[in-house]
Amino acid sequence: MPVRPVVSVPLAGFCTVISVFGVVILLVIGACIQNGVHGMDLEVEDRDAVARTAYIAAAVYAAFILFCGTQLGLHRRYGRVAL
Repeated sequence: MPVRPVVSVPLAGFCTVISVFGVVILLVIGACIQNGVHGMDLEVEDRDAVARTAYIAAAVYAAFILFCGTQLGLHRRYGRVAL
């Protein structure tokens, strides 16, 4: 049984773009916090734990990229259903 798309093309495209932006921003924020970049002075006990949380959030966004990209591919493969 073939897998059919779950979300529409515009929604999958928007989700992909937002998720790419989210991954990039969260990776930069995580690296800045972990390395103690000037301007990212946080009063936390464990910088690595905070950075790890940003990296985990980036991984969640990467999973959305995978899901939404798959949805776009399914739309290309199956197209519209004729009634």
